[in-house]
Amino acid sequence: MARPVSVPSMTRRSVCSGVALALGGLALAACSPSAGKFASAAEKYIEGDEVAAWGKQESFTNAQCSEPASTEVNAVFQCTADGSDTHSYVFQVTITSERGFKIESLQPRD
Repeated sequence: MARPVSVPSMTRRSVCSGVALALGGLALAACSPSAGKFASAAEKYIEGDEVAAWGKQESFTNAQCSEPASTEVNAVFQCTADGSDTHSYVFQVTITSERGFKIESLQPRD
């Protein structure tokens, strides 16, 4: 499951282009995904088919992720989700790049 996943960038591009015109070289830092975007992208990924297969579940639902304390590479944050087996699970997520993350592990919460 250690395959890196990218944070969607469609809205970031439109916001960043305006910032780039106004701030020039400073726009690169402003265009990194926010902590909230990492959390949201991880929630969507956890509820997808690939994670369900890895976790030996039909599906995961109700994914909720805490926002990472930073968006630096190697920052770690946690998510929880309900498995189709009626148990809750905790996911350990690591930021792997400016726009990527991977799920390191999942453990039953109960």
